[in-house]
Amino acid sequence: MAIKGNKLTAIHPNLNYHITLNPLTENSFYSKEPSFGELDFTLNAAETITGFKLSGQNLKDLVFKKII
Repeated sequence: MAIKGNKLTAIHPNLNYHITLNPLTENSFYSKEPSFGELDFTLNAAETITGFKLSGQNLKDLVFKKII
């Protein structure tokens, strides 16, 4: 994930593939790319991002956890 041109962008480092994400809510974003539909950030009690869930064309709530 990165901020590109004031937009949250998902980047695949091996494929140099950039997907712009648009806000749905404060912690949810969507893309017009079918393979990368919706991303929902997960937060802990201190409201720190701990990871996210990704849903798209062929997947539902794939969990990514932040490694510290």
